[in-house]
Amino acid sequence: MDGAIEDEDEGIEEIVTRVAAQAGAVGVGVLGEEVRGGGSRVSGSGSGTGRGPWGKVELDEDEEGEDRGPGGMKKWRCVYPAYLDKSKTVPEGRRVRKDLCCDAPTGLEIYDSVRHLGLPAVHEPNKAYPRDWLSPSRVKVQILGSDGVTPIVSDIPNKRVLLRRIAELVPRHAGRQAKAQAQSKSGGGGKKGKKGKR
Repeated sequence: MDGAIEDEDEGIEEIVTRVAAQAGAVGVGVLGEEVRGGGSRVSGSGSGTGRGPWGKVELDEDEEGEDRGPGGMKKWRCVYPAYLDKSKTVPEGRRVRKDLCCDAPTGLEIYDSVRHLGLPAVHEPNKAYPRDWLSPSRVKVQILGSDGVTPIVSDIPNKRVLLRRIAELVPRHAGRQAKAQAQSKSGGGGKKGKKGKR
């Protein structure tokens, strides 16, 4: 088995590096930098660090030194793309005013926006929102510090403020702007129909 861990002393950094290298996906960050990696992308502001194909990987640690990986993120807040989708209604899961929302946000755009705000986050591309399970993606965000009271970023004390800040950043995401420029260069591609029935 080439995917098995051969050495028990192999650290989390080596595992993350090996798994991400096998996945090899490429994306674009909020500031236009190239982001490489696949699967869940873990990043935060802790003391444990490693190297991955997309750059520096930071792992959060509790005071006791335990990894706060996917199992220890119970208090982190979930953000689904449906929360910010202009085409959704409130019963379908939209949580931000329509004038602040954008068309079809992706989990990667939300993840990059949250990281730009300076909050620890994990992108989970295979998790789906129960109300919209056909479009999978979820971002888990740590808003409060380890004490559970103090916000990590003083301007973002709760999930409602976080969603508004993400809604401001997603339309300015580099990948979304590149896609808009490509569409404008191709002429917009309006639909040509028949002039009449024959």
